Amino acid sequence: MSAKGTSLLLVVILLLAVVAVVAAIVHAAPASISSLNRTAPSHIPHLAHQTLALTLTITTNGGRNFATTEPQVILEGTCSPIRPVYVNGSTLDVSYPTTITWRYSTTLWTRDNHFVVTDGVDSRAITVYWDYFHGGLLTDDLTLLTSACPYTITADIQVSATAALTIQPGVTLRLEAGRSLWVGPGGRLAAAGAPTQPITFTRAGPDPWGAIVLEDSQADNHILHATVEYAHAAAHDPDLHGITALDSRLRVEQSTIRYLGGRGLTLVDSQTRVAGNLIHGVAEDGLYVLRGALTASDNHIHGSGGDCVDLDGAIAAAQRNRLHHCAQSGLRARNSASTTLTNTLVYTCAQGVAVEDGAHARILHATLADNQTGLLLHSSQAGSGGSAELINSILWGNETALTTTAGSVVTVTYSDVAGGWPGEGNGDADPLFRSPTGHDYRLPADSPCVDAGTPVGAPADDIAGVPRPQGVGYDQGAHEYREFAAYLPLVLHVV
Repeated sequence: MSAKGTSLLLVVILLLAVVAVVAAIVHAAPASISSLNRTAPSHIPHLAHQTLALTLTITTNGGRNFATTEPQVILEGTCSPIRPVYVNGSTLDVSYPTTITWRYSTTLWTRDNHFVVTDGVDSRAITVYWDYFHGGLLTDDLTLLTSACPYTITADIQVSATAALTIQPGVTLRLEAGRSLWVGPGGRLAAAGAPTQPITFTRAGPDPWGAIVLEDSQADNHILHATVEYAHAAAHDPDLHGITALDSRLRVEQSTIRYLGGRGLTLVDSQTRVAGNLIHGVAEDGLYVLRGALTASDNHIHGSGGDCVDLDGAIAAAQRNRLHHCAQSGLRARNSASTTLTNTLVYTCAQGVAVEDGAHARILHATLADNQTGLLLHSSQAGSGGSAELINSILWGNETALTTTAGSVVTVTYSDVAGGWPGEGNGDADPLFRSPTGHDYRLPADSPCVDAGTPVGAPADDIAGVPRPQGVGYDQGAHEYREFAAYLPLVLHVV
């Protein structure tokens, strides 16, 4: 063999030796190759075999969403040995403990942390909830962020004078037995849900939680689009029920208050607006107001173990409220309370409206039906009775329409009272409710109460928002008769 041939043979032998060494290294240390190059060619036999057998997975918590109280989280799973893993679009902080596993470490940045894991072929998703709040003293402002995971409250939430608690739409707070939310002097509560994302205050277990209490807070406190349920009373004061405001300012609107062991709302020496709420299934009064001032509109209160509304020395303006199936009064005004009731419907209570102990009520466009007593003026204590004005109203179907005792005084005008009552424009004729057994107290066209009211002091609409008047005059009662015309579409068929 020539010298040139010998040199060529040596080169070939040397190249084969190099290939053999490289193959041995790859076979002995696949993890090292994987960590250095996640894009190794698939023609390497053992890697190609593994690629066919593996898909991307998340093994942390079985791939299911989970909550953690720690601010750091580690996610892990299996992967292909030849494709890089991306978490939320990046390979940063992704490591490979073996050729077929991945690991990702990060710091949680919000309440609901969403992670999308992909290798370009498969994709997986998981949400980690940072469970960072369980109650306690707030000395700085805090916002509870919208979350699909409920907040579990294990200690009283105490909002101090320097703090505001903001609760975003969709938040659920599960309070353990006896735990309460307190807003102290100078503190503020801003709980504003949305129609499709209400805020929920509920119990964490089988036992009721305490109450929401505001004390000496003149800030713009509000609870909007919320559900408050399964509460009883504050642990240290059994008189603080449901939602309680003590010498505070508060708006409760478009909310549901239900299944409470005491009162629904307790408002003491406070300035409050209560509008558009559903209050039911409470053991005592649905709404109790001691002194202070109240504006109440468009509420539906029923099924309470006491009064639907109890005004104790308070000044109140109430309109378009529906009150029924309460064990005592639909509305009680007592102890020098003063109230104006407009477009009020009360049925199936012990008393429709009770006015007592020096209180006064001006009642316009009310329908008081199917109660034991429609309107009761009396003294519950050893003292004077109450006084009332009844205008453009209907008292019908009650066991007793109207009772006055203890020197009570009532004037009735332009009203339909079963059995009759002296006064200008009054009548005694069946109002022909559409379906009193179905609690539909609207008027038909031929009702004697249609166009029978006085325009003096009449409101611009009825309990359902129908403009008044619809005819030549104002209708008596809470509902204004409205004629509906239906027009069938004309359909032409071509034959």
